[in-house]
Amino acid sequence: MDAGGQKGGALVGTGTLRLLEGPRGEIVRMSTATGSRRMGIAALVLKRLIAHAQASGVKEIMLETTSSWDSAIALYTQHGFVKTHEHDGDSHFALRLD
Repeated sequence: MDAGGQKGGALVGTGTLRLLEGPRGEIVRMSTATGSRRMGIAALVLKRLIAHAQASGVKEIMLETTSSWDSAIALYTQHGFVKTHEHDGDSHFALRLD
């Protein structure tokens, strides 16, 4: 499932939830256009992806981001994701959906 945010007809935010076995999901490709950051677009996209995961019966969502991207890490932790580990400069997170 792709979730995108639009502003004035232009695509300014996107993210993808990949459904896995287990039932688990993985969020990949979260991105917000440079000129549209700090406006809540990423949070909106993330909320839509989480809602879709819940509706699809997903019990755990995983994701990873570059460990030095403080704003991305803050976004994910504000939405309940917990850091599970670091590997090769990336921080890995999980969110349980019970």
